[in-house]
Amino acid sequence: MGKKRLIQYDVIRVMAMLFVICVHVKLKPFASHRYISTGLYAVFFTCNGLFFMLSGKFNLSKKFDDVSKMKQFYIKNFKKIVIPFIVATLFLALGNMIQNHMTISVFDYFRYYKHYMADVAPYSILWFMYPLFGMLISAPFLAKMLQNMDEKQLKLLMIISLIWVFITENLGMYGYATHMRNFFITSTLVYFIGGYCLDHITYKKLKPVHVILIGLVGLLVTIYIRVKYQFKSAYDISLYYILFTFAVYWLGERFFDIKNHIVISIVETLAKYSFYVYMFHYSILDNVEGHFMTLSPSIHMLVVVILTLALSLAWAMIFNVLIKLLEKFIYKLPLLKNS
Repeated sequence: MGKKRLIQYDVIRVMAMLFVICVHVKLKPFASHRYISTGLYAVFFTCNGLFFMLSGKFNLSKKFDDVSKMKQFYIKNFKKIVIPFIVATLFLALGNMIQNHMTISVFDYFRYYKHYMADVAPYSILWFMYPLFGMLISAPFLAKMLQNMDEKQLKLLMIISLIWVFITENLGMYGYATHMRNFFITSTLVYFIGGYCLDHITYKKLKPVHVILIGLVGLLVTIYIRVKYQFKSAYDISLYYILFTFAVYWLGERFFDIKNHIVISIVETLAKYSFYVYMFHYSILDNVEGHFMTLSPSIHMLVVVILTLALSLAWAMIFNVLIKLLEKFIYKLPLLKNS
């Protein structure tokens, strides 16, 4: 028998998928209430950290006993991640060319990729793919390191990393500029390694109420520094926000273990296509949202998120079929055969 699928992680994945669509909706409710709208945005923005934590939990727990296992890991992710990414960029570029009445050519594709997915990668619609690539390339070596560390060492690693985040990111809102960011666990890598560490550290005295309080404090401080100081790193890589995201993840692990078979089936289907939805949702959302701008913000957001999810999911299923057909050809290549 295969391993039992842990549904709570699929729930976290689906929640993150919904949140990433919500983040990109232009017309949000409570826009005139700065603290409420900032808090709502902060909740939605956990999508990035949650995805990276899930990736870290599963990829850093793999065993890489020899080079052949590392090779298999790279080839598997080349098939599962890189090839769909390349094909997705082709479709996104083609859609952009058609929508803007541009010529369709290989040259225009590379120009589109350069301008919208490479040069402006931190702000592009697929920015998250680049840190993900780096994490997956690093995973076999990080896994070897982390799996040979005892619990006290993992705790120390996380403590040092969080202190480092505070020094290099949070002190910036007080005008303290630091050039010490080049510690190896920075930015989104904190989430990637955190996904593994939180799974391998015991919490004998830590109760859910404590985690809720930690998360709530992290959220409230995030809202305050974002509104009060316009702190650009308040989301994602701020210490307080990382603690909030960690709390959401920790609680999800323990309380999202649903039992209803119908709900489980729906969640598993959504989780299966979440990566493709992540890649295509923005372009679909961009075309959907303009038709509903006259609705009230709350209704607008609900309608746009539901429609975007439905259309993104439908396209993800079609895209999956295309990738499967492409795999039949690619798997015949000598490098990828029998891997």
